[in-house]
Amino acid sequence: MTAWLVRWSAVLRTALAAFAGSVPGSAHAQTPVEAEAPRASTASFAPAPFVVRPHLHGPTRRGILAARRATVLHFGASCASDEARALFDQGLTQLHAFEHAEAERSFRQVVALEPSCAIAWWGAALANPADPQRARYFVEAAVAWRDRASARERSLIDALAACLEVTPESAIAAVQDPTRNLYALPALQFVGPESERHTGLRAELERLLTERPDDLEIAALFAHQGVLDAHAGRLGADRDATLGRVRSALDHVLAKNARHPALALRLHLDVLGDRAGALRAAGLAGLQAGDLVAPWCLSGRLLTGLHRPEDALWHYDAARRTAHARMLRERAMPFDVEGYGDAAVGYAECLARLGRVREALAWLEHVVADQPRHPARNDLADPGSLVARAAARFAALCIEYRLRDELAAWRSAGRPGTAADDTAAAVAGDAHLAALAAADALLAAGRARDAAANLAAEDRARPDRVATLVRLAEACARDDRTGSGAEVLGRLRRLAGHADLDHPFFAPVAELAAAAGLPADWRLPRDELLDWPRDIGPRPQPEPLGPDRWTPPTPYEFTLPTADGTRYALREHRGEPLLVVMYLGFG
Repeated sequence: MTAWLVRWSAVLRTALAAFAGSVPGSAHAQTPVEAEAPRASTASFAPAPFVVRPHLHGPTRRGILAARRATVLHFGASCASDEARALFDQGLTQLHAFEHAEAERSFRQVVALEPSCAIAWWGAALANPADPQRARYFVEAAVAWRDRASARERSLIDALAACLEVTPESAIAAVQDPTRNLYALPALQFVGPESERHTGLRAELERLLTERPDDLEIAALFAHQGVLDAHAGRLGADRDATLGRVRSALDHVLAKNARHPALALRLHLDVLGDRAGALRAAGLAGLQAGDLVAPWCLSGRLLTGLHRPEDALWHYDAARRTAHARMLRERAMPFDVEGYGDAAVGYAECLARLGRVREALAWLEHVVADQPRHPARNDLADPGSLVARAAARFAALCIEYRLRDELAAWRSAGRPGTAADDTAAAVAGDAHLAALAAADALLAAGRARDAAANLAAEDRARPDRVATLVRLAEACARDDRTGSGAEVLGRLRRLAGHADLDHPFFAPVAELAAAAGLPADWRLPRDELLDWPRDIGPRPQPEPLGPDRWTPPTPYEFTLPTADGTRYALREHRGEPLLVVMYLGFG
């Protein structure tokens, strides 16, 4: 009971800290930016010629400039202050990294500073590609302030307004509606099909690029829209030709500015199937990412697909550390940081592939047991939530490495995930686990040669996984009529160079190693393992990026009145389990 109270006390302290961060007047205030569109008169209007998910609620904390990011994008927005222009450039940087919620937060902070900055309203609309209702709300405001924008900005606003079927007349009616509310948007009925509207937007951006061939930001925006449409399946029969033009635009941008955030778009092209220059792009994207998580994750995903788990692990480690640093700096919850779920699960997946079982289990347990939950955004009942994904991966890892005791302890601690409740269901829903289970059954039946054939097929389908190779080594130790034992051992020595060798799962490899005249520690020496290919650029130490674990931020000191008129000071209850109920009104 005490442990439960302490755990929830930590969660509540974190919640109070986040709440305190939104109180105006605090030295670190995170003021919500709910700026409304201008109530302009009719005379002020001029004629108007990942997977991506919609925001659940939209950002509510104020946008802040990331001190660690060296801005390499300069759009030149029509803003009065340097701060607003820098925030706009940050928003575009986040947009190209597909961190859409963060991009909207930056653009809306520009609006909070300068409500008449039309291109900032446009940016907030562009940051909602999966939510056309929300995007239309912002683009209506952009049209409202269109006459304050430059000619270049008006062209961009007009292109997006046409895609979302916003006219000057509809914008006037919308922004002057007294019931207009970002969080109670009316249902939309578009006249044109989605694919045609986005084709028109992409064509207009390409036309603007033809008019302004030296404008790197127009070229990057055209490439961004092309990649977005490719992921959404909106390119149709012209897909290859369009992606070719997108690639040319990106090559032009990166030739002029090698650290432009459009480098993240290049990674998206690589994920879509273009492997040319993929490794170099993966190496550079993270280094220029600053406090962005998505480029690190995308690099990790790409390198995982290229069967380079050691390289992918480094990028996922950088992603989660970067996210932890942002959480501390901005007093954000783990589920508030876009891409953190992919980073957390990807990190564990790479550890598992490399045989670093204990590290993977400890990390996943931290994500499930120590990080805060949210009934709508991080709940076990939601299979897509961070906690459910981590719990499922923990169970899968236990099955993969035959960790029956660990799985039983996990269940008895009351932390089952969607895969932990039913081992058979977990195996049936995962082709890799199913293949390993089938091989285990053959090994148990004494059919080592058949198990080896099945495992060799699994290794060809999903290569460079230690759990598969260890089983294959076990099969070869029992019956190696194929003579493949030496080759399997050679791969394991390099791939499992940092694996938990003392774990019972690796015992069969010792037999194969002894037969080959190798010592009990059959792994390659550490200095040899460091000699990985240097084809993805420099690899700095990840520790300076951020801490290894998430910890609740220290709450702000406060003193509040209670119902009986006494004063309550937080400092008087340090170290105690604490529950504070705050009423925002009477009753």
